[in-house]
Amino acid sequence: MENPTKIEDLIQQKKQKLSELKQKKRDEDLIHLGLFEKEYSDSQTNEYIDSEYYRETAMLKYYKKVPLNDVTDKQVDELLTLTKEIEHLEKEIKEVKGTLAPNTVAFTLKLIGIVVYIVGGITAMFFLGNGGPQVGLITIFSAFVSGTLFIGFSEIIKLLHSINDKQK
Repeated sequence: MENPTKIEDLIQQKKQKLSELKQKKRDEDLIHLGLFEKEYSDSQTNEYIDSEYYRETAMLKYYKKVPLNDVTDKQVDELLTLTKEIEHLEKEIKEVKGTLAPNTVAFTLKLIGIVVYIVGGITAMFFLGNGGPQVGLITIFSAFVSGTLFIGFSEIIKLLHSINDKQK
């Protein structure tokens, strides 16, 4: 059987590690929320990785972000909840806006394709009616192929646009 003091020591170590991890997570949350002060240094080190440029002195000052200490756990939790809600709503609004915002290039290409169909059909009827069946058939075929290419490209652009919106 194991020594009870060893087990108690192990439990204490695990509790200490858990406490350190919770504190680290809290510090990261505070920094993410913008609740930090800047501790400056004249040189860049592993700790002081962020920097600000001062025009007046033409110097670069390095700093590290130090979380504020006077914030309660309840305030941190509330701020995190509100921030997540805001981010979620902004994402939803962006998705809705992306679906409602028309892609003008795709719309224009589709419109050109439809116009090519109509003009080609009218022109083909004119040639067919005036005794030029070969020219009429060539016109119908050309209008069909050209219009289909324009509409096809418009669909490709529409799909690429929706993929791009989803990645943002």
